[in-house]
Amino acid sequence: MDEQDEENRGELEHWLDKHNHKMELLRTVTSTLAALTGVFVFLKVFDFI
Repeated sequence: MDEQDEENRGELEHWLDKHNHKMELLRTVTSTLAALTGVFVFLKVFDFI
């Protein structure tokens, strides 16, 4: 990446690059929680629990 590209990137993009792994972890955790909640609702609707 050349110097001009660095200057054109905004503060938000730099912040997002810095915290990319944390955001991936948060996305994974929330997706897992949503999937588990869906399974729980499915089981309740069909009287398995």
